Amino acid sequence: MHIPKQILKCTSTDKTRTALHHVYVDVVAKQAWATDGHIAVCIPITPDDGDCSGFVPRGAIEAADKQPKALKGQLLHGENTTTVFGVGTWDNPQEDTTRFPLALLQAMCHMYGQRVMHVDVALLKIACDVLRNTRVSIYHDPHDTEQLLYMENTRGERVVVVSISSTHAERTARSAMWQHCAEEGIDF
Repeated sequence: MHIPKQILKCTSTDKTRTALHHVYVDVVAKQAWATDGHIAVCIPITPDDGDCSGFVPRGAIEAADKQPKALKGQLLHGENTTTVFGVGTWDNPQEDTTRFPLALLQAMCHMYGQRVMHVDVALLKIACDVLRNTRVSIYHDPHDTEQLLYMENTRGERVVVVSISSTHAERTARSAMWQHCAEEGIDF
């Protein structure tokens, strides 16, 4: 399978969040998932024969990215090890998949309605770097109290940015306003 190095920008480096340090691949769903708790990414993958679902070591993804153009990003993810041809083999992280928020990420990466809003430019820059595209579609659900922003490029790769440019108090106040407008039938 091919996993682009850009997905590592969405993994956590926090020592207390080890379950978020790795990229999780689901060969049945043909998707790679990563999150650092603030931004999430879902990238379609094409598994090869012998590839298995599970965590892919960060080092293997970095090594695969340094391969010549024909093999760049290419690796074989087995049940216990990941191999980058001509470079080496890494033991797969044995994290508990129940600690990796896969179901939550799948729900977050489902896009809803659209809305224009203020966002943290630093997180958008990371998202655009991950998507490797200058043109992305950006979506937001105006009724979403979690303040999720959905971004997708033309290849179907998706990123979700959470907690964007507002405090908990601002989000709570905005949610209350949306609830009031919905109850009163006011469209804005």
